[in-house]
Amino acid sequence: MNTKSKYINTVRNEKNRKVASKKKIILAENLIIDSPKLLQKKIKYNYNISDILETNTNKISKKINLIFVCIYVIIDSKNRINVPLPYLQYLLFKYKNTNKKFPNHCIFPFIKAKNKKYKTNANKLVNTLLETKIDTDGFIESNNNLFFFYNYTTINNPLIHIPNKKQNTQLWWTNIDEICNQKKIIYFPIHKSVWKLFLNYPNLIYIKDYNKNNIEIPVVGYYGDYYKFIPMIATLGQKIANPKKGYDNFFYVTNFKKAVRYACWTSNYSSRTFGDVLITDNNGKYEKGGIIRFAVFMHKIFCPNKWLSQDELNIYQESKEFDSIYIGRTLQKDGSYISIAPSYIIKDFKQHVPLSIHYIDNSKLPPIWSNDLDFSIE
Repeated sequence: MNTKSKYINTVRNEKNRKVASKKKIILAENLIIDSPKLLQKKIKYNYNISDILETNTNKISKKINLIFVCIYVIIDSKNRINVPLPYLQYLLFKYKNTNKKFPNHCIFPFIKAKNKKYKTNANKLVNTLLETKIDTDGFIESNNNLFFFYNYTTINNPLIHIPNKKQNTQLWWTNIDEICNQKKIIYFPIHKSVWKLFLNYPNLIYIKDYNKNNIEIPVVGYYGDYYKFIPMIATLGQKIANPKKGYDNFFYVTNFKKAVRYACWTSNYSSRTFGDVLITDNNGKYEKGGIIRFAVFMHKIFCPNKWLSQDELNIYQESKEFDSIYIGRTLQKDGSYISIAPSYIIKDFKQHVPLSIHYIDNSKLPPIWSNDLDFSIE
């Protein structure tokens, strides 16, 4: 039996807190309607960056400081199941949190340029990182640094499973939304040398369809729950862990902080049992929580200016005019916001592809959740 929590009023107040947002969004143009056609016809796509890459190392200037390796992989239905559209991931190196200058920052793997064997040295670094040999597509010279590009897609796909990533993990596959929009992986900052390169060379951002239109870029969202449910949810879906959602035809994700809210506390701050075992304290705090990081394809989006009731959601579920709902921080007349954090509500299970799972460091968790606090993974 679940006991009533002394923090129950906190739940009722969460939706009305004022939160500022400065997020920029990069969206693909002219593809939302054509996306299903691309899937049905299995039309070829390409990531053509050859036009902006140089291959002649003789044209490199004399003064080079650093050599970066930009390793990318294209995830699609050929190398992973339930992927609605192809999307890009780049490999980044994360500094440790003890680094004094760049704690937890993510950057392209690099070495210092000690001689003019730039390509040879870059290839050696890639071989060390991936334990395989790949020839470079070419390079970009920028600010006395070299950025060599490598296509890992045809060699191997390292993302056929859902890895458990921890804070001390140093190699991270990163989505374009994280690089260009969020400029962070979870809460780890992405170094400006990475996102500036993409913004200066937009061809790096987009995969193109057969009409040279930009293919939709998935946004990154998170889902939180009791840690023992996380592996099941990542593979089988949210309804497995929460039977009460059996009537609900939607799937829900949000940002990292809000996902922690439901990863570490029950929705009403009341105790919860799993089988005959109590898995929370009396105030609904789980013994351990976990989150799933998703690549989310929104396709055709509906953006309401109010929070939708279950009946309204059911009506929109039957509509063929949209594939997802985005509930942002729309300002209401009373000065509050309809949601303390963005909510991405999607119709189809295939619209959110699990990227990684993480378990929350509960050593410093407060009695109740607050959007003003910072949270960490293990």
